[in-house]
Amino acid sequence: MNMKTLEEKITYDQNKLRKKSKQVKEIDLDKIVTELHKYFDSKKAVSLCAQKIGINKSVSLVNLDSKDFFVLYNPKVLELKNPKVVQEMCISIPEKHYKIERFSYIKIKNGDGKEYEFENSNAQIIQHEIDHFNGILVIDRKLQPIKVENKIGRNDLCFCGSGKKYKKCHLQ
Repeated sequence: MNMKTLEEKITYDQNKLRKKSKQVKEIDLDKIVTELHKYFDSKKAVSLCAQKIGINKSVSLVNLDSKDFFVLYNPKVLELKNPKVVQEMCISIPEKHYKIERFSYIKIKNGDGKEYEFENSNAQIIQHEIDHFNGILVIDRKLQPIKVENKIGRNDLCFCGSGKKYKKCHLQ
């Protein structure tokens, strides 16, 4: 049997990844989770969603704090708190890191009907996976650099109206 590695199986096709995933039926869940376990590589990722291996269903395998696997499926977001800027990457866009805004707390209702709360890095991972279910990629969330309009140069006249060059007025 010639089993593919994660790199061989994963899709990098952003058109496929931007498609909103479909709800998974309980009857199909175990089969999809088995497939995710087959390709999961904890050296390369902390989570793996079904879309990345060609299955358009709302299922992800999440490695919480490198200890336990959590099966995220058909989630509903109940609460988000404490936005913050974090650095994030995705195995579908290799070797790129992005600064994005995420919440440090998320409460969800999972497909099993139970409510779960996640904080900090686990909250970030859950949000990342839910974005995948909605066809949103990390590059869609990246923060744009702030552009300064009419930047004052050292030799420009000072903004205060003194008539002096900026470097002689406010840089001393």
